[in-house]
Amino acid sequence: MIGSAPDRLLHPGDLAVAPDGTLVVQDGGNSRIQRFSRDGKFINGFSTTRYEGFAVSPNNEIYLGQPENGALISVYSSTGKLLRSFGKLKEHSDLFGPESEPQNDAYRIASNRIGMTVDRAGNIFVAFRAAGLIQQYKPDGSLVSEHWLQGEQVDRLLELSTRHKYFTTGTDGVESRLLTFDITIEPNSGNLLLFMVDGSIHTVDHSGKILFTLKATTEENLRPFTPHTAGIGAKGEIIVVPFQYKRCFKLVPPSDRVVRGDNGGDTATTDTVRR
Repeated sequence: MIGSAPDRLLHPGDLAVAPDGTLVVQDGGNSRIQRFSRDGKFINGFSTTRYEGFAVSPNNEIYLGQPENGALISVYSSTGKLLRSFGKLKEHSDLFGPESEPQNDAYRIASNRIGMTVDRAGNIFVAFRAAGLIQQYKPDGSLVSEHWLQGEQVDRLLELSTRHKYFTTGTDGVESRLLTFDITIEPNSGNLLLFMVDGSIHTVDHSGKILFTLKATTEENLRPFTPHTAGIGAKGEIIVVPFQYKRCFKLVPPSDRVVRGDNGGDTATTDTVRR
């Protein structure tokens, strides 16, 4: 399955299960999006430019975070036709205060890199990777709300990343710190799960309030790992890929707020930090 032919993949990344059960895969090494049936048969695909933030809507449209196109999110058909775009771009100073206004031009793209997820009703939730800001959009692309994450944990993480450059990226031509890796929705509660650069998982309501924080470890020697990307499986499972990826973990938060998982031999658990 490794290669550049239409039914092959090279360095796959993001993956989503569409409502019809088909698999939509970021074929990173070939700069394209590919779709496969449930039994792994190739359906179609299309080439794409760089993006950060990936989701599939209930009607099988593909959302990509591409601020280079002049809006936060670009919407494509399943065959790759650009249908529309939405989401007003933020200035660097909108995120980091008026003192950073001289950097607005340099950080025009880097400040608008996002994680993204879509709920069953088609609402889109966005997390700005450089700052603790989350947004909600209706399926038609209109902005419903935006909220800053609330809590001492976020303040400490911002201070840590400022002092020590905890995680940064330079792929947009400037050094930009990262605060969040990805965002997804816990299917049972509807709460948002934010995967932070320090390895913590914030459970957040739609107003931005942090309800509780989880810290993931493997049972083997209780070694921590940093969740990097996440998504929802066909049965509502939360699938997590660590930053240093060797395995995928299936995480299922029960009512006692302890996340347990099963990946066919390895188990992921978390220590819960209660607020």
